[in-house]
Amino acid sequence: MLASSALALVLCLSAAPKGAPAKSAAPVPAATVAAASGGVREVLLDPSKKLVAPEVRLAPAIAATLTFPEPWVSNPACGDCQYGDMPNAQQLWRLDVDPTTNAISLKFIGQPTSAMLTDPPVTNVNLQLESGLFVSLIVTLTLDIKQSDLRIDFRLPAGAGGKERLTAKERELEAGFSVRVAEAASKELLQALVAGTKCRDFAGGPRRADDLVVRMQQICANARYVYATFEVENRQRADLALLSATFTSAAGATNVETRGDGEVPVVYFEKTTLRFNEKTKGIAAIPLLDNNLPPTTYSLIVQEDGGKARKVTIDGIESSGGCSSAGPGTMLPFALVALLWRRRHRAA
Repeated sequence: MLASSALALVLCLSAAPKGAPAKSAAPVPAATVAAASGGVREVLLDPSKKLVAPEVRLAPAIAATLTFPEPWVSNPACGDCQYGDMPNAQQLWRLDVDPTTNAISLKFIGQPTSAMLTDPPVTNVNLQLESGLFVSLIVTLTLDIKQSDLRIDFRLPAGAGGKERLTAKERELEAGFSVRVAEAASKELLQALVAGTKCRDFAGGPRRADDLVVRMQQICANARYVYATFEVENRQRADLALLSATFTSAAGATNVETRGDGEVPVVYFEKTTLRFNEKTKGIAAIPLLDNNLPPTTYSLIVQEDGGKARKVTIDGIESSGGCSSAGPGTMLPFALVALLWRRRHRAA
């Protein structure tokens, strides 16, 4: 009996003569909508997208409840909605929110007319979930009760992780931490350079293991590090992947720093994969405990990742005598040092 009453309403609207006054729709019991639409519709949201726009279909005077898998950052926004009991005679829709259950209620409160059969009103409700996902609900009026929604439960995929699941507060903290790391890295770099940097060119020839060639270029020292700059070349046909570089002194100091509960190698390659005849620059640095740098010798080992696991060793790199203040020729090592500082701080 209820379903036939609803059908009579639709037929009455469609038969209204053009230009006739709009007639109010009689409320349809919620049980009729629940029976016709199946009650609950589940919608899986895609966290890999920046914006999702699911459709919501409402019958006249029947409220639909929408639940979300997590809280929203700010209250849902709707330009064509009356919010709660706040009177607004010009709006066609009503929006109620319940942050405690992550749910909203939507209802068409306008007067349906025969024109709405072919041109139904549409609005959108926008919100952002704590995971960062933007949701824009496309809300449409339908006079076909069987096509209307009574309840929609939005879901996220099981095990969705990474940045998609970070809360707004976590993203704020992460952004603030990145700024502090960059500031600390820049400050430490400037502190190391303020006392001046002295470099010495390496006079020896290149070293090689099969087709892996390493050329030592300079050894430099400042108030924070003694570091070596070098060039690596791949002479084989197959691609070459670089694993690491170890820079050690005769006294046993090495290019590894303790950060928190772990050790961080102080090394940087402009490229870690080299094609045939391709070259890259690298830098490895030993942290200094104080500003005193006694004369000593160093060794540099560059190691391949995978493949033949080749190593190239350069011994007898002397730091004493012949050092000069840094000039234009050392500007590229300075740029590498800056990149190294930032890389090390991010890993810390």
